[in-house]
Amino acid sequence: MNKTPWIWVNEGREAEINSKYIFENTFQMDEPLVPWTLDITAESRYRLWVNGRWIADGPARSFPEKPFYDRFSDSSIFKKGQNHIRVEVTCWGVDTFQSLASRGGFWIVLCQKEKRILESDDTWRVCRAPTHIMNSPRISCQMGFEEHVNLTCEQGTPLSICIVDFTKKCEPVERGTRLMTVTDRSFSRLVHRASIQSICKSWTFHIHRHLSPFATSINVLGMAGLYGTELKVKETTAVGIHLVGPVHSLHLDGVVLQGALDQDLHTYSIVLEKGSHWLTVAICTHYDHQTELAIGFRCEGEIQFHSPCGDDSSPWVTTGPLWECSRNTNCALDSEGQVQEFSDSFQKNRKEITKKVDLWGGIPNAELFKSFQKDQIGPLSSCFFAEGDAYFSIRTDQEIEGNREKIPLSEKIWEILPESRVILDLEDLCNGYFVIDFEAEGEGVMDGYFFEYLQSNMELRRIQYLQHEGNAHRNSFRIFFKKGCHQFFSAHRRGMRYCILTNRGKETLKVHSVGVREALYGPTQTAIFQSSDPQLDKIFKISQRTLLLCMEDTYTDCPSYEQVLWVGDARNEAIFGHMTFGAYDLSEHCCQIISDSLERVPMAASQCPSGWDVILPAWSFLWVISLSEIYQQTGKKEFLKKMWPSAQKTLDVSLKCCTVQGLFSAPTWNFFDWAPLDQDHRTVLHCSIFLAEALKAGARICSELNDRDRASYYERCREKLIEDLNRLWDEKRGSFPDAICDSGDISQKFSQHTSFLSLLYDLIPDEKRRKQALKNSIEPDSELTEVGSPFAMFFLLELLLKEHQEEKVLEKIHSFWGKIVESDATTCWEMVCPEGSLFPTRSHCHGWSAAPVYLLPMIFFGIEILEPGWNRVRINPCLFGLEFVKTTVCTPKGLMTLEIRKEAGTPVWKIEAPPGVEVEIGVPSPRRASNQKSVS
Repeated sequence: MNKTPWIWVNEGREAEINSKYIFENTFQMDEPLVPWTLDITAESRYRLWVNGRWIADGPARSFPEKPFYDRFSDSSIFKKGQNHIRVEVTCWGVDTFQSLASRGGFWIVLCQKEKRILESDDTWRVCRAPTHIMNSPRISCQMGFEEHVNLTCEQGTPLSICIVDFTKKCEPVERGTRLMTVTDRSFSRLVHRASIQSICKSWTFHIHRHLSPFATSINVLGMAGLYGTELKVKETTAVGIHLVGPVHSLHLDGVVLQGALDQDLHTYSIVLEKGSHWLTVAICTHYDHQTELAIGFRCEGEIQFHSPCGDDSSPWVTTGPLWECSRNTNCALDSEGQVQEFSDSFQKNRKEITKKVDLWGGIPNAELFKSFQKDQIGPLSSCFFAEGDAYFSIRTDQEIEGNREKIPLSEKIWEILPESRVILDLEDLCNGYFVIDFEAEGEGVMDGYFFEYLQSNMELRRIQYLQHEGNAHRNSFRIFFKKGCHQFFSAHRRGMRYCILTNRGKETLKVHSVGVREALYGPTQTAIFQSSDPQLDKIFKISQRTLLLCMEDTYTDCPSYEQVLWVGDARNEAIFGHMTFGAYDLSEHCCQIISDSLERVPMAASQCPSGWDVILPAWSFLWVISLSEIYQQTGKKEFLKKMWPSAQKTLDVSLKCCTVQGLFSAPTWNFFDWAPLDQDHRTVLHCSIFLAEALKAGARICSELNDRDRASYYERCREKLIEDLNRLWDEKRGSFPDAICDSGDISQKFSQHTSFLSLLYDLIPDEKRRKQALKNSIEPDSELTEVGSPFAMFFLLELLLKEHQEEKVLEKIHSFWGKIVESDATTCWEMVCPEGSLFPTRSHCHGWSAAPVYLLPMIFFGIEILEPGWNRVRINPCLFGLEFVKTTVCTPKGLMTLEIRKEAGTPVWKIEAPPGVEVEIGVPSPRRASNQKSVS
């Protein structure tokens, strides 16, 4: 069969950003019940409709050179006779943490009885999506763009099709995991209603696109530049200036203004004397992952904005970029593991760049600014700013009056009054596509914003906006509507519990329905956990829900902030997903994407597919470790064989980097935990510890693939690495140091992490040191840095299980996850913030915190897989003080039920294993009850 071509639009420019097209076709299907397949993919996103019915959004994420298609075969999709198919395709044209910038493309093929009924060719009708507004702010560097939709537009103009050259677009392959399962969820209640006063005037500058050395990239390269405008007032006027974004400084008439910061919102209060004033906004930051800077004004009197260049398109002028670099990469290693130094890095030139920016900012008036280096100054082109920004508008709205009514949202119609907003509550976090049906009495604008947490008590009602250290996340949309009935079906997947809806029109909106089409991985089996401890039951339940919300076409870190396949996160989530959902296909598919990253970077990427090519060695090594762990679960050697070339490349390049006292050393992102480890050096010990375990996993994989020589080689490399690591043990301190400083000195910081990781991976041969490391892990003294995130904590808890310290693991589950359930949370937090923090956590749903779904069955039943694929397992049941525990865990062969309870004071257990799983009962450890008996 001939290859199906990719198609796109003749007028679609390669550099186009945030474009959206509609492809339509009709075809005849005389026998819809005869088996058929519909395969579809696109760059960057598609939405598929058949006969007016929404079918799905896609595709599964992939690298541009190795795309996946989604396959549909549901017999209810098509009807006998003529069928109409409509596909909305959005091409972002920029790098994200889920895709790379690529020319748009659409690919589809419908087959029945191996006969092609329809395919992507020049028979399709295509037009620009008439309601889609291209010039809108980025949501964040991790994602695409804030949705701006104009429902007042008419049908688009037909365009011509072009065939995309196969040198740029290759033949897709079927995705390795099942399609999403969709569940409709409705907002259950309205919890707040208020009249609002909107900001007077605002602009959102696309600062990354304008000032970063590489406009469509998301590598951290740094950016610097200024924007200026002349303010004119007819009388003395009080003005409030609001900014969201990485402002370096705000100057008025050459004087720096001092402001206040609330979450991500900077506020400056000034008084403008009658006449003209010169305002500049300066950006000077290494961390250019902040893509937008919004500025807005609130004033009592009239204020005018003028460009000193006399340009009518914008009142703003700009210096343009004040920083440039030559290489678009954050990867300092080449394919041979050699370090490629960047002489033009922003950090090395920061002092000089900052001096230049401050010099520009200190210019006191427009004429001097205009005349200073004339060839540098110019009007700000309209393509570099958006006048609409739903998030910034919502963020700066002032409530005039409001009430905290809690109104159940039944099927009856309810209203949003003019110039007012409401807050809706789902009563649980969700991950999917927002849908609202409403009726408008006239033209207007509706803004929406979604968030996770609303702090509410008698004195205070505070929204936790999605942001991190001032980096805003625009989980928002804007709709322009006209009189009549409308439906808005968001094209962007969102995580949320709460929704703000703001009516900026002069007429009342009547809402007929509002909800979310939740779209998640659909497990074929699901674990359960029940015990005599209600808190443990609830912890298991919210952990399971958390994990599911972080399962899409891959494992992701969180549904609201990033939705990114972080490689280290995915290793832990795979362990959880195997036990509670049997999600082996999802784990293997993630590994495939990570393997594909090796064609772009020398070691497994830190997150992918992504335009940020930074290497995080601990994540690379965890990926190799996970390959062995997945094989232990499934017993599929073909999986190992497929993955091994990429894993071998990761290990071989890493070994070439073992250059400082035999340890892994490279200018990479040597991160492991959010705790204050001394991890900003080239030689950080936990990287070598993870490499040692990755070498062990590599040797095991080679043995399974009958490559004994290479297995032996990796075993020797591991032994040498163990020797080199142990030379750094500090006898006086009784611990490994965190790092070898770039100066060559040994770090004077020590942490739990090196101790529990070394014990977990059997890297301390000396018994005395081993005992001390265990003490560091269980009872760290005040000078040791302790675990700071649930991600790193999981490795500590793995060690405690290995050391038969199950009671300690239970204590940690009660103390950490217990705080979460006691707060009535429905999902597990990214971390628990210290007492006195403004909010209890950042992300309220994070996959790396779902560990109890794995830990609880392991604590009470001590499950050990003795042969890959669960062919033979050992069970070590124990109650640990409870009256009963029952769990059902997933295996590749089906569900296995395990139960233990007290009968007449004696623990009694029973096991129901699926066919093909041989079960043996292990000898109880000293800490497990010995007076047990079986009833099966």
